[in-house]
Amino acid sequence: MTKAAVDLHQGTTVLDTALKYGYDSPTAFNRAFQQIHGLPPSFAKRQGVRLKSYPPIRFHITIKGEVEMEYRIETKEAFTILGMERMFSMKDGSSFAEIPKFWTEFFAKGYGETVSGMYGICVESSSESEIFRYLIADDCAADTAVPEGFTKETIPALTWAIFEGKGPMPHALQNLNRRIYEEWLPGNEQYALGAGYGVEYYTCGDTSAEDYGFEIWLPVQAKG
Repeated sequence: MTKAAVDLHQGTTVLDTALKYGYDSPTAFNRAFQQIHGLPPSFAKRQGVRLKSYPPIRFHITIKGEVEMEYRIETKEAFTILGMERMFSMKDGSSFAEIPKFWTEFFAKGYGETVSGMYGICVESSSESEIFRYLIADDCAADTAVPEGFTKETIPALTWAIFEGKGPMPHALQNLNRRIYEEWLPGNEQYALGAGYGVEYYTCGDTSAEDYGFEIWLPVQAKG
Protein backbone atom coordinates (compact mmCIF):
# COMPACT_ATOMS: atom_id res chain seq x y z
CA MET A 1 0.00 0.00 0.00
CA THR A 2 2.96 2.32 0.44
CA LYS A 3 3.98 1.77 -3.19
CA ALA A 4 0.37 2.01 -4.38
CA ALA A 5 0.01 5.44 -2.75
CA VAL A 6 3.14 6.66 -4.54
CA ASP A 7 1.86 5.41 -7.90
CA LEU A 8 -1.52 7.09 -7.41
CA HIS A 9 0.09 10.34 -6.33
CA GLN A 10 2.17 10.28 -9.52
CA GLY A 11 -0.93 9.94 -11.70
CA THR A 12 -1.53 6.19 -12.18
CA THR A 13 -5.24 5.39 -12.38
CA VAL A 14 -7.00 3.54 -9.57
CA LEU A 15 -7.82 0.61 -11.88
CA ASP A 16 -4.25 0.23 -13.15
CA THR A 17 -2.88 0.47 -9.61
CA ALA A 18 -5.34 -2.12 -8.31
CA LEU A 19 -4.38 -4.56 -11.06
CA LYS A 20 -0.66 -3.90 -10.58
CA TYR A 21 -0.81 -4.92 -6.92
CA GLY A 22 -2.94 -8.02 -7.41
CA TYR A 23 -6.50 -6.84 -6.71
CA ASP A 24 -9.30 -8.33 -8.82
CA SER A 25 -11.46 -5.21 -8.67
CA PRO A 26 -11.18 -1.50 -7.84
CA THR A 27 -13.73 -2.05 -5.05
CA ALA A 28 -11.49 -4.49 -3.17
CA PHE A 29 -8.49 -2.21 -3.69
CA ASN A 30 -10.49 0.83 -2.53
CA ARG A 31 -11.47 -0.98 0.69
CA ALA A 32 -7.93 -2.08 1.47
CA PHE A 33 -6.49 1.35 0.64
CA GLN A 34 -8.89 3.11 3.00
CA GLN A 35 -8.10 0.70 5.82
CA ILE A 36 -4.42 1.61 5.58
CA HIS A 37 -4.44 5.30 4.62
CA GLY A 38 -7.84 6.39 5.95
CA LEU A 39 -8.98 7.91 2.64
CA PRO A 40 -10.10 6.74 -0.83
CA PRO A 41 -7.39 6.05 -3.42
CA SER A 42 -8.70 8.87 -5.62
CA PHE A 43 -7.70 11.34 -2.91
CA ALA A 44 -4.05 10.25 -3.12
CA LYS A 45 -3.55 12.44 -6.19
CA ARG A 46 -4.30 15.62 -4.25
CA GLN A 47 -1.42 17.88 -3.26
CA GLY A 48 -0.63 17.95 0.47
CA VAL A 49 -2.62 14.82 1.30
CA ARG A 50 -1.22 12.74 4.16
CA LEU A 51 -0.30 9.19 3.22
CA LYS A 52 1.29 6.48 5.32
CA SER A 53 4.56 4.77 4.56
CA TYR A 54 5.57 1.41 6.00
CA PRO A 55 9.15 0.13 5.70
CA PRO A 56 9.64 -3.43 4.45
CA ILE A 57 9.30 -6.06 7.17
CA ARG A 58 12.60 -7.75 7.99
CA PHE A 59 13.06 -10.79 10.21
CA HIS A 60 16.22 -11.27 12.23
CA ILE A 61 16.34 -14.63 14.00
CA THR A 62 19.05 -15.44 16.51
CA ILE A 63 19.42 -19.11 17.37
CA LYS A 64 21.50 -19.77 20.46
CA GLY A 65 23.12 -23.09 21.11
CA GLU A 66 23.62 -23.92 17.43
CA VAL A 67 27.34 -24.50 18.05
CA GLU A 68 28.27 -27.30 20.42
CA MET A 69 30.02 -26.61 23.71
CA GLU A 70 32.31 -29.37 24.90
CA TYR A 71 32.66 -29.69 28.67
CA ARG A 72 33.25 -32.19 31.42
CA ILE A 73 32.59 -32.24 35.16
CA GLU A 74 35.71 -32.93 37.19
CA THR A 75 36.55 -32.78 40.90
CA LYS A 76 40.05 -31.48 41.61
CA GLU A 77 42.06 -31.44 44.80
CA ALA A 78 43.25 -28.12 46.22
CA PHE A 79 46.24 -26.69 44.36
CA THR A 80 48.64 -23.84 45.02
CA ILE A 81 49.54 -21.14 42.53
CA LEU A 82 52.17 -18.46 42.27
CA GLY A 83 51.19 -15.37 40.34
CA MET A 84 50.84 -11.64 39.97
CA GLU A 85 47.47 -10.08 40.63
CA ARG A 86 45.53 -6.97 39.69
CA MET A 87 42.05 -5.72 40.56
CA PHE A 88 39.36 -5.34 37.88
CA SER A 89 35.69 -4.35 37.72
CA MET A 90 32.77 -6.32 36.26
CA LYS A 91 30.51 -3.26 36.27
CA ASP A 92 31.15 -1.67 32.88
CA GLY A 93 32.70 -4.54 30.96
CA SER A 94 36.08 -2.80 30.94
CA SER A 95 37.83 -5.96 32.10
CA PHE A 96 37.40 -7.47 28.61
CA ALA A 97 39.88 -4.89 27.34
CA GLU A 98 41.96 -4.34 30.48
CA ILE A 99 42.86 -7.97 31.24
CA PRO A 100 44.54 -8.54 27.83
CA LYS A 101 46.50 -5.34 28.47
CA PHE A 102 47.61 -6.79 31.81
CA TRP A 103 48.96 -9.88 30.04
CA THR A 104 50.84 -7.75 27.49
CA GLU A 105 52.37 -5.61 30.22
CA PHE A 106 53.23 -8.68 32.30
CA PHE A 107 55.38 -10.22 29.58
CA ALA A 108 56.79 -6.88 28.40
CA LYS A 109 58.25 -6.36 31.87
CA GLY A 110 59.89 -9.80 31.87
CA TYR A 111 57.71 -11.38 34.54
CA GLY A 112 57.23 -14.36 32.25
CA GLU A 113 60.65 -15.59 33.39
CA THR A 114 59.13 -16.21 36.83
CA VAL A 115 55.59 -17.23 35.86
CA SER A 116 54.89 -18.52 32.35
CA GLY A 117 51.13 -17.84 32.45
CA MET A 118 49.65 -21.32 32.74
CA TYR A 119 46.52 -19.85 34.31
CA GLY A 120 44.43 -16.71 34.37
CA ILE A 121 42.45 -16.91 37.61
CA CYS A 122 39.53 -14.74 38.70
CA VAL A 123 38.76 -14.51 42.40
CA GLU A 124 35.62 -12.66 43.50
CA SER A 125 36.15 -10.32 46.44
CA SER A 126 32.61 -10.99 47.74
CA SER A 127 29.17 -11.88 46.40
CA GLU A 128 28.11 -8.21 46.66
CA SER A 129 31.21 -6.65 45.12
CA GLU A 130 31.70 -6.02 41.42
CA ILE A 131 35.46 -5.89 41.93
CA PHE A 132 37.49 -9.06 41.47
CA ARG A 133 41.11 -10.15 41.64
CA TYR A 134 42.75 -11.57 38.55
CA LEU A 135 46.01 -13.50 38.71
CA ILE A 136 48.39 -14.53 35.95
CA ALA A 137 49.74 -17.69 37.56
CA ASP A 138 51.44 -21.09 37.46
CA ASP A 139 51.24 -24.17 39.65
CA CYS A 140 53.73 -24.17 42.48
CA ALA A 141 54.65 -26.15 45.59
CA ALA A 142 53.16 -25.10 48.90
CA ASP A 143 56.61 -24.14 50.24
CA THR A 144 57.67 -22.10 47.17
CA ALA A 145 59.30 -18.78 48.05
CA VAL A 146 57.33 -15.76 46.86
CA PRO A 147 59.33 -13.22 44.79
CA GLU A 148 58.67 -9.53 45.26
CA GLY A 149 55.52 -8.37 43.46
CA PHE A 150 54.06 -11.86 43.32
CA THR A 151 51.57 -13.68 45.51
CA LYS A 152 50.90 -17.30 46.44
CA GLU A 153 47.42 -18.67 46.89
CA THR A 154 45.73 -22.03 47.39
CA ILE A 155 42.62 -22.77 45.32
CA PRO A 156 40.40 -25.10 47.39
CA ALA A 157 39.22 -28.54 46.34
CA LEU A 158 36.20 -28.00 44.09
CA THR A 159 34.04 -29.61 41.46
CA TRP A 160 34.57 -27.85 38.14
CA ALA A 161 32.71 -27.63 34.87
CA ILE A 162 35.54 -27.57 32.36
CA PHE A 163 34.83 -26.14 28.92
CA GLU A 164 37.15 -26.74 25.99
CA GLY A 165 37.74 -23.91 23.54
CA LYS A 166 39.72 -23.29 20.40
CA GLY A 167 40.82 -20.13 18.60
CA PRO A 168 42.99 -17.02 18.89
CA MET A 169 43.27 -15.10 22.14
CA PRO A 170 41.62 -13.17 23.64
CA HIS A 171 38.50 -13.22 21.45
CA ALA A 172 37.93 -16.98 21.41
CA LEU A 173 38.13 -17.14 25.19
CA GLN A 174 35.85 -14.15 25.69
CA ASN A 175 33.28 -15.55 23.26
CA LEU A 176 33.27 -18.93 25.01
CA ASN A 177 32.93 -17.20 28.37
CA ARG A 178 29.88 -15.28 27.17
CA ARG A 179 28.28 -18.44 25.83
CA ILE A 180 28.80 -20.23 29.15
CA TYR A 181 27.00 -17.49 31.06
CA GLU A 182 24.32 -16.79 28.45
CA GLU A 183 23.57 -20.35 27.30
CA TRP A 184 24.97 -23.10 29.47
CA LEU A 185 24.34 -21.78 32.98
CA PRO A 186 20.76 -20.48 32.45
CA GLY A 187 19.65 -23.68 30.73
CA ASN A 188 21.43 -26.17 32.98
CA GLU A 189 19.10 -28.24 35.17
CA GLN A 190 21.81 -30.17 37.03
CA TYR A 191 24.41 -27.65 38.13
CA ALA A 192 24.53 -24.15 39.58
CA LEU A 193 27.53 -21.84 39.82
CA GLY A 194 29.59 -22.57 42.92
CA ALA A 195 32.38 -20.74 44.77
CA GLY A 196 33.65 -17.45 43.43
CA TYR A 197 36.49 -18.63 41.23
CA GLY A 198 37.06 -18.80 37.49
CA VAL A 199 40.08 -20.40 35.85
CA GLU A 200 41.45 -19.91 32.36
CA TYR A 201 43.82 -22.75 31.54
CA TYR A 202 46.29 -22.08 28.73
CA THR A 203 48.14 -24.75 26.79
CA CYS A 204 51.50 -24.38 25.10
CA GLY A 205 51.39 -23.08 21.54
CA ASP A 206 50.69 -20.05 19.41
CA THR A 207 47.90 -18.12 21.16
CA SER A 208 47.08 -16.29 17.91
CA ALA A 209 46.45 -19.49 15.95
CA GLU A 210 42.98 -20.58 14.85
CA ASP A 211 43.56 -24.03 16.36
CA TYR A 212 44.97 -22.85 19.70
CA GLY A 213 43.40 -24.86 22.53
CA PHE A 214 42.40 -23.61 25.99
CA GLU A 215 39.96 -24.35 28.80
CA ILE A 216 37.66 -22.40 31.10
CA TRP A 217 36.97 -23.91 34.52
CA LEU A 218 33.97 -22.84 36.58
CA PRO A 219 33.19 -24.25 40.04
CA VAL A 220 29.75 -25.86 40.15
CA GLN A 221 27.49 -27.56 42.65
CA ALA A 222 24.64 -29.96 42.05
CA LYS A 223 21.15 -28.47 42.23
CA GLY A 224 18.76 -29.81 44.80
